[in-house]
Amino acid sequence: TALLGDKRDLETLAALWLKRSQEKANSDFPIGPGDVVEISVPAIEELRSRTVRISGDGTISLPFAGKIDAAGSTEEGLRQVITERLKQYMYSPRVVVFVKEYHSRQVAVLGSVTRPGVYSISTGADTLLDVISQAGGIAPVADPKIYFIPAEPAEGGQGTQIAASLPQNIL
Repeated sequence: TALLGDKRDLETLAALWLKRSQEKANSDFPIGPGDVVEISVPAIEELRSRTVRISGDGTISLPFAGKIDAAGSTEEGLRQVITERLKQYMYSPRVVVFVKEYHSRQVAVLGSVTRPGVYSISTGADTLLDVISQAGGIAPVADPKIYFIPAEPAEGGQGTQIAASLPQNIL
């Protein structure tokens, strides 16, 4: 085990933050089983760049940090837990966490698409058109409207149905 503390640590952190900003991950969305998370602690060789999948029971295991309940945490929440666990081994650990793939975020695409079904929203950059594309595109006989019906209403709000006209708003 090598604990390092040099200029490379800062360069690694800077590269990870740049990568994170380019991937446009939604850091406020809760992590869930099946999601893929990249964790980096530049000062610890075994954790310099580690990609882990959240297990079915919502946990991950990391050297020095042990088994961690990750499901339900945000990126920031998971970063704080890992940081606290590592404080017993080092002073002020620098930890970077970001979700590479959100497999726990799913959307059902139904109706006049080529392949109706449930699809994962793998990154924070997925748009309505991306999801329709995953479903094989819109069928030629489709109604020119898309109905978006949230599974759960927004906090403090009521569930609403939103209609968007394809020619004007989507294409």
